[in-house]
Amino acid sequence: MPVHRTYIIYTLMSVFFLNLIFNLIATSVLGIRCRYNLLYVPLLLVSTATIIWVNRNYLLPFIKEHKKGFTSILIVFLVCVYFPYCFASIIVSAWNKDLYHNIAHKNMEIVRKFIGEYRPMFIYFHAGQHTNWDLYPTRVVLMEMRTEQLQEINKRLPRPIEYLFMQPANTIFKENQEQIMKGQPIVDNWYTFLGIDPENKIVVYRLNPDIGKKENDN
Repeated sequence: MPVHRTYIIYTLMSVFFLNLIFNLIATSVLGIRCRYNLLYVPLLLVSTATIIWVNRNYLLPFIKEHKKGFTSILIVFLVCVYFPYCFASIIVSAWNKDLYHNIAHKNMEIVRKFIGEYRPMFIYFHAGQHTNWDLYPTRVVLMEMRTEQLQEINKRLPRPIEYLFMQPANTIFKENQEQIMKGQPIVDNWYTFLGIDPENKIVVYRLNPDIGKKENDN
């Protein structure tokens, strides 16, 4: 019927353009595309079964009349579409898990290199959303922020952020680049130079001990 043809064409065009637009937006981020296209594949079987069930009154006569054809279509769908996509989604999930675990482990090792077994209450480390739970009870501030925001956050926290792990791409690094390149204190002398990790391009600043004592006394 014309209404069915219109519905089918509309659905196919929607799926095509949705994937086209999404892949153009996420063209540089493989993980996003993989998660979007693969991790929801198991629901494909549920949605297909739902469509068949809702339209059973129209499909049952066709199925009874063309049992072999329907069975062949179903087998092709499962073997050539559903199971390969499910297998791919499992592989991508495992890949993402390994990748993010490696990032978290790497970030943890960078932090431990400078603080050892000491557990400050707060540190700043804007290096992605992945930090290891082994750093607990240290809280990692992940947000990108300016110098003024850092000062405001320190006023609101029960204790100031004790360590700044900064990369050249961070806003706070750019705003204080001149002092950082000279190894001078930054943020109104609140933070003093501690060290640098040249391999990961990270500069570390520590809260001035005198300021830390003053805040503890307060």
